[in-house]
Amino acid sequence: PGPVISISDPVLERQIRSRIRKGSGEIYLSDIQDLTSLNLSRVEGIRDYSSLADFPSLRELVVKECGLTDAGLFKDLKQINNLNLGYNKITDLSPLEGMSNIVSLYVNHNKIKDISPLLTMENLQNLYLGENLGIDISPLRNMTQLKGFTAGGCLPDDNDTKPPEPMTGIKWLHIQ
Repeated sequence: PGPVISISDPVLERQIRSRIRKGSGEIYLSDIQDLTSLNLSRVEGIRDYSSLADFPSLRELVVKECGLTDAGLFKDLKQINNLNLGYNKITDLSPLEGMSNIVSLYVNHNKIKDISPLLTMENLQNLYLGENLGIDISPLRNMTQLKGFTAGGCLPDDNDTKPPEPMTGIKWLHIQ
């Protein structure tokens, strides 16, 4: 079965056990090696997500509507390339700096004002910022790899609906 995987958070462990259909006993690497996506939406009470760093195939993590305030809970998950933290209460994205494998990031419906920490995400192509009122989207002009973003409900002045220049690689955009 391979090495034993230790999951430090009991709520997270219950969710993993449910997903892999293993109610009791040791969780082995072979139990989770094919797990590529994990949806933990509306699961409150998880305080430690760091055990997911040991899930080698995990690429997509959805943690929507969980009342989260700290993006730092995910900083060790370097293998993730699709991270959905929408509909939470996150204010600071700086803990996500260095997560260079992120391709799609959903942080819509949070309380974010500063997106400059995302400038270190060199592979970020899709960014969902919607409903973070008053956010400054000007740092996006330096994200030349970005293919698309949403910023609807973010801009303080409803008449300010132009994306920052230059944004030559953008394939899709929603800012109203």
